[in-house]
Amino acid sequence: MMTGEYTNAVLVALLPIIGDYCNKLELPCPYPLQTNHVQRVGVGHNETGEVQGGIVLTNGYSFAFNHGYVYTFYTSTSYLNNCDTADEIPRFTGKVRIAKDKAVTIAREKLVKLEITVLNRLLKGKPTISGPLVKKEYTLPYYVIRWSDWPHSVQVEFNAEKGRIEGVDMGGREFFKPPPRVPDDILKRLPGRPPDAK
Repeated sequence: MMTGEYTNAVLVALLPIIGDYCNKLELPCPYPLQTNHVQRVGVGHNETGEVQGGIVLTNGYSFAFNHGYVYTFYTSTSYLNNCDTADEIPRFTGKVRIAKDKAVTIAREKLVKLEITVLNRLLKGKPTISGPLVKKEYTLPYYVIRWSDWPHSVQVEFNAEKGRIEGVDMGGREFFKPPPRVPDDILKRLPGRPPDAK
């Protein structure tokens, strides 16, 4: 069971990391991030006792954190993350205004700014691209761009009408970083905390 004290401590530890991520990707988020920019937060610890969590900002942008890095990010207008039923499709329709090659270039240029070694290596390869979904009734102007070199990968959801990244999903052990620390006195008061966790 997570306590309010622990949640607040993790949030304070995560905000600078997520804020730096937003700043490097040039996302339209407040910088530096403060607690009043957060709409929802959920935190815990993973199998090794490291902090993990997810936050949703007041602008609807969501971020998930584990193993010391931000592994997913989605905007409030991400089709992949927000369209759960066919009834919701109309609000994601639009026109394709940016070609696939240009979308890949934009995505690559943005991701390089994160300055992650394994990510930069992946970006040198040729991605697979799916989308947009074009039907008689509507067009979903989203590309899903994926770079992969097993077991590492990065996937980008790109809005070809608005010319922006709507989501990023990164995975693989080489992305792992040392996790932020929560003060020991708070950990000692946390029910169910693994006794040998650092």
